[in-house]
Amino acid sequence: MFKNIKNFFLCLLFLPILAFAQQEKKADLVAYSFDRPLQLYAFLESLDYYVTGLGDVIVIYRSSNDEFEKAYTEIKEFFPSIVFWKQGSNPAADFKPLTLKATFDSPHDYILFGVDDTVVKDFIDVSESIEQLEKYNAYGFYFRQGLHLTKSYTGNCMQPLPPYKTLEEDLYSWHFNEGKCNWHYPNSVDMTLYRKKDIEGVLRKLKYKAPNTFEGSWALTALHTVMHKTGLCTKISKVINLPINKVQTENSNRHMNSYDTYELLSMFNNDLKMDILPLFRVKNESGHCEYLLTFVKK
Repeated sequence: MFKNIKNFFLCLLFLPILAFAQQEKKADLVAYSFDRPLQLYAFLESLDYYVTGLGDVIVIYRSSNDEFEKAYTEIKEFFPSIVFWKQGSNPAADFKPLTLKATFDSPHDYILFGVDDTVVKDFIDVSESIEQLEKYNAYGFYFRQGLHLTKSYTGNCMQPLPPYKTLEEDLYSWHFNEGKCNWHYPNSVDMTLYRKKDIEGVLRKLKYKAPNTFEGSWALTALHTVMHKTGLCTKISKVINLPINKVQTENSNRHMNSYDTYELLSMFNNDLKMDILPLFRVKNESGHCEYLLTFVKK
């Protein structure tokens, strides 16, 4: 009898803890990489430093030869909790099936997409961001956006702030149809938090064969579907894109062209990595920002 009473009170003690654990929601992350092991390492390292509340993290990658593949194999050893899916001999054909499988074959209800030239530069609690997404019924939480972003690097133009609303401390919302440039761009693979149910239908219907055609096709659908909705962001952006080089041929995106892929591969093979610590809470002028890299030992 005493044992049963003791167990009863132990259950009462741990019920709030169990309830909290059950209520905490997570988001999966699907990231893309091609011949950029050094940059991917920096992205994954920044996730380790700053991001909590992630579910499954899957990297869909491809390498043009054995040299790059060897570097990706090393990254897998550095980040054993990350799942890596290598694309096959026909990457244009398997990109969409792999993206859909990585995105929707998981019990988590939320998703972020990432690319290998992104670095997280401040702390992100994804579970808290999910709560805010639901509380304010927003379409997405845009970790790349911040009120200090006055330029569009990709558009090569000034970028005015849209009319925005302060929702609570360090949380702001805006309507996409009132924004310009990146504030007018709801569908992105640059670390935006979405509900899977909001995007699944369109992602299954669209045609795409690489990250750039994926984002480009998806972006066009927003013109007729979500421009009336709102996005969320913080005062200072949480992530930054570093357009160091260009590896894809699907479009002519602006980039620095400061290092070619083999230069960075050589640095990586010589036990160097990108030093991401100077980027902590940096107030960049644009989501994509030219930046002089520094390197340190792994």
